[in-house]
Amino acid sequence: MVKILHVSPLDYTKGGHSRAHTDLALLLKKNGIESAFAVPYTDDLGEYMDDLGIQCYPIKTSSLPGLATISFEWQIKKRLSQIIENYNPDIVLTETVGLGPTIESIKKVGGRKLRLLHWEKSPPTEASILGKLQYFHWRRTWKRYGSAPDCTMFQSKPHIGHVIDETGISPKMSIVMENGVDVQLFDKDGSLMRDQNKICYVGTVSKARGVFDLIAAGDIVYKEKPDFQLHIFGHGSSKSAVRKLAEDRIWLKVHEFLEEQDFVRHLSEASIGVVPHPDYPVWRICSALKLREYAAMGMAVVARRLPVHEEFEGEDWMFIKEDGVGETSLAAGMISALQDIEKNGNSISSSSREYAERYFTYEYQTKALLNWIRI
Repeated sequence: MVKILHVSPLDYTKGGHSRAHTDLALLLKKNGIESAFAVPYTDDLGEYMDDLGIQCYPIKTSSLPGLATISFEWQIKKRLSQIIENYNPDIVLTETVGLGPTIESIKKVGGRKLRLLHWEKSPPTEASILGKLQYFHWRRTWKRYGSAPDCTMFQSKPHIGHVIDETGISPKMSIVMENGVDVQLFDKDGSLMRDQNKICYVGTVSKARGVFDLIAAGDIVYKEKPDFQLHIFGHGSSKSAVRKLAEDRIWLKVHEFLEEQDFVRHLSEASIGVVPHPDYPVWRICSALKLREYAAMGMAVVARRLPVHEEFEGEDWMFIKEDGVGETSLAAGMISALQDIEKNGNSISSSSREYAERYFTYEYQTKALLNWIRI
């Protein structure tokens, strides 16, 4: 059995981004590949990993702001060679945070036939001082170590080009593993009819995610399609401001906490899901998870013209209009989707769901990774 040691700075007991790693490990296990994790210690880490049946090596890190990365890499430098000796993996998978110490640790256990897989998630994009320091560290790590791993795994094809442009470093070998979804978790409630005029946004409610552009787009749509509704689900720094905007917009519904059955009901009724992400570097390269979840629910999808969205252009369920100032491209996409659904709603819904079942599953997205592991 092939054994992989996952080295990651993420808190694995919190957040979907972190759980994506354990979901990957469980899928690998189905394919006869065993996993263990070297990850930051939390009080409930052991119980969480035990429940999943995954071996874990806790790494003590600092909880002080800005020191988590430094302390994680310092502890990896001290402990990883011993962990490798103990677990005896065939492959070590590390993220960019931890790449340097992982390479140095592998050198210490010379004589082992180890392969190194680098999982490049996304370069830091925050404009804060901390974000700029993180970006400096990311770029320096790539400059020093980016060409060393046997293979590097990216989120999307645009992601590969972005990293090469930013660092000048080309990896030895590249594979793409985009976000996958458990399509069965997104089964529509078959007892409910879709509302042709119901549009939803699910995600963080913040300016960085484009929610204010989305609401401004709704103002445009309302003039042409006064029966439409936009439902916003999620939390974030702009939630109170969005609630305020909803007070004088009868078409805008901002939801608080919902029980699962009520949330599923709303998504089952919605005909369109919107991905309003602005044209920021991170959204140009990130694999669009929300797009995939909307499609799995059988919705049409409206999104801005970004590199990671353009590969779906031409599908009857995907609506991308030419880029405009702020809200105009979103409004054009929403109006076009509403018009098409009025004529061919059932066909579009079936098409998006079938596409998700074929191309958006974890099994499909991990094909390239599994092929590399089995080389």
